[in-house]
Amino acid sequence: MSAPSAKTETLQKDVAAYSVSNPLESAILSEITTLNPGERGAVGSVMFVAGELYTAASGRRCRPVTITGNPSPGVTRGRVACNDGHNWFFSGDVFLTGSVK
Repeated sequence: MSAPSAKTETLQKDVAAYSVSNPLESAILSEITTLNPGERGAVGSVMFVAGELYTAASGRRCRPVTITGNPSPGVTRGRVACNDGHNWFFSGDVFLTGSVK
């Protein structure tokens, strides 16, 4: 069996990047579309704050999201959510560590 082509690998990575990995992320993504910048939201015990919308270098509309709570209470994680014109998704995890409060 031959190795996948570079084009196939790129397509697989693109599909994986748009996949929402769990119901919590899906719920947060559906909520952030209605929040004003700086406004707080919650899904269960997880709190999050949506930042200002901006246009990324990719041309997509994005916004930072600060998430506190699950899976580790007291730990804050920064994520970036983007919209491709149809769907919101979390971009790759560009913030490698969280901060403990």
